[in-house]
Amino acid sequence: MKLRSAYCFLAWLGLSAAGCSPQSSGATVDFGHPSDLSSGPADAPSQDTDLAGVDLTTPPVQSACGDPDPGCMTRPIGPPQHPFPLQSDPQPDPNQTDNGLDRDGNGWLGLSSTHSNFDFLWLANYADWSSGTVSKINSKKVQEVARYFTVTCFSQPGGSRAACDGTNGCCSRDDNGGFVNRGNNKPSGPHQAVQAKDNHPSRTAVDFNGDVWVANRAFGGQSSVTKIANDMSECTDRNGTPGIQTSSDVNGDGVIDSDCNQDGVPDDLANVQKAPCKNGKAQEFFGLDDECVLFTTNTGTGNKVGRPLALGRGAVDFGPSDAWAGSYSDGQFFRIDGLSGQTKASAKVNGSPYGATVDANGILWAPNLGGGLNYFDTAKPAMAGTARNPVGFGLGGYGVTMDRDNNVWIAGYGGGNAFRYTPDRSNGFAKLGSGYWTVVNNPGGGAGASGAGRGIAADSRTMQSYFVWMARDGGWVSRIDASGIALPNGADKQVDGAGMPAMQVAGGSTIGAGVDTDQNIWGVSLSGSVATRIKVDQNGAMTKPDIAGGQPGMSCPVGAGDRCALKFQSNPDPQPYTYSDFTGFGLRNFTNPKGFYAWAQKGCNQGDTKWVKVNWNAEVPPGTKLTLRARSGNTPIPDNTWGAWSSEFTASPADLKGNPPLLPNPAPYLQIQFDLSTQDKTTTPKLKGFEIVFLCANGIG
Repeated sequence: MKLRSAYCFLAWLGLSAAGCSPQSSGATVDFGHPSDLSSGPADAPSQDTDLAGVDLTTPPVQSACGDPDPGCMTRPIGPPQHPFPLQSDPQPDPNQTDNGLDRDGNGWLGLSSTHSNFDFLWLANYADWSSGTVSKINSKKVQEVARYFTVTCFSQPGGSRAACDGTNGCCSRDDNGGFVNRGNNKPSGPHQAVQAKDNHPSRTAVDFNGDVWVANRAFGGQSSVTKIANDMSECTDRNGTPGIQTSSDVNGDGVIDSDCNQDGVPDDLANVQKAPCKNGKAQEFFGLDDECVLFTTNTGTGNKVGRPLALGRGAVDFGPSDAWAGSYSDGQFFRIDGLSGQTKASAKVNGSPYGATVDANGILWAPNLGGGLNYFDTAKPAMAGTARNPVGFGLGGYGVTMDRDNNVWIAGYGGGNAFRYTPDRSNGFAKLGSGYWTVVNNPGGGAGASGAGRGIAADSRTMQSYFVWMARDGGWVSRIDASGIALPNGADKQVDGAGMPAMQVAGGSTIGAGVDTDQNIWGVSLSGSVATRIKVDQNGAMTKPDIAGGQPGMSCPVGAGDRCALKFQSNPDPQPYTYSDFTGFGLRNFTNPKGFYAWAQKGCNQGDTKWVKVNWNAEVPPGTKLTLRARSGNTPIPDNTWGAWSSEFTASPADLKGNPPLLPNPAPYLQIQFDLSTQDKTTTPKLKGFEIVFLCANGIG
């Protein structure tokens, strides 16, 4: 049998062709899972093996690469032939990651109802090693997987453990002096030193890509914010020891050992080299030598107490979020660039802000501990105001969050009540302060809940209903049916919350309440240094957790994964003190709903791979956005050796050879990422399918 062209002859050799006809657009190679990548295509068509009559004179067909090169390959993904894999599938595809997306009835990808898929909590431990750390907790396994100091000495290229001389040593990435000088068109001047001890961190905020910011209160000293990478590919090899040194749970026991040599000093590179870990243990904590603690920026002047922290829009869509870090003592807020770490704007509110949250319109809301709710526009920080106070409600603010209807919720510190503020959005910024209040009196009191209100968080459980969860420092988390409380209609109102359900958690002085990726609820207790997960079903029904345990990392016995608490281990007791958006659920759901779909592709099995373009098909309704970016590298898993992300492509095709081109190219591996967003919670862009087009040298895939 004659093959129609040399192009189809190559397909017969093992390069599966799309049709093998003069109308064919190119070969299709399905690399599948990593175990398949080295073996070449597995779906070659069945052909007659008699090659004596092969006609090699027929001109090659036009390929997907735009030229007649028979080495042109395509990798399609999308229904119905190649359904989109998701991480929520029973057997997730290791080539793919996603956040906040679901498949619809057609198999197309769109934003899910919760827009959330991160599996970590980031809890600030204010007393750990008399300095302060952040624990990274896997919410599904209920295990501590990493721990970090909340400052770094390596913010600058000349960073080291030596004293800061303004350029080299333990210097901040930026500080108030540099910010003020830049605003007055002066040189930034020398950098301030980073305060290495007594930082007393309390608030954390999680970015869209999982990176975390932590605010250091630094009583009597210099407050700061620090950014920590969630993914090792973002870390920087900088401490003089080859490779990335960063905290991890090496032995898998669910708790980070920060003193493996038991010398009473927190581990770092020099300490463990001098005195190796006991009993053959591996080092799990790297102190100030950790290379995933990205930078520290000093905020404001000394002794102003850095408390409120919230994330807002960054310089570009889907780029790193900017942090808004506030000073409790003087009401100042500072906008820290998510990429550079520089302070680039400031704002001023009345009183002493204790927490902060940013709504879907970019308005930052900050309650005062003694009463009062302030706000400003993060896009125009000079525009600031104060909401009208509810008469007779006794408002005292602690934790603060948004719900999906763009209302502001505050945990009442004074009497254990919860407060909802509904801004008047009828005339833009001008009337925001003229809204109405709802007070929920003593939520969960009938179930036994007691103590002041501390942390507060909102979920997005179903399309019809959602709940607000408030930590009460008597050791409880209370549930408020937020969607079941009628909005104020021209007047403030009070609701009796005593009959609302509540659940007791492990420990006491329960400071934090948070919603994880599965919309289970966490209570974080200062006393006892313990975090408790409460399993919650779609209707909001809670499963009573097992809080009788207490051994570090062992209070979740086999078979009790639905009912467990995690106790932290340290020297001394770390005392977690976190009640902000420590999971990132609020940012991804209520501040700016977004999601992404990433695919990693191996190139040719032999020779160089030239990445040509990406074609895709999508629906992008008004008020929504869908873009593509790409990066390439020489290792199977993206790391810090890979090239930078390309600029955003807003329309198909994405020309990877364009200006500027993808670098490096050729490269054996490519990763693409589709970013989806919406301004309207009822509308989503839809990704229907895509194909990656690449060129294999000598036509060998």
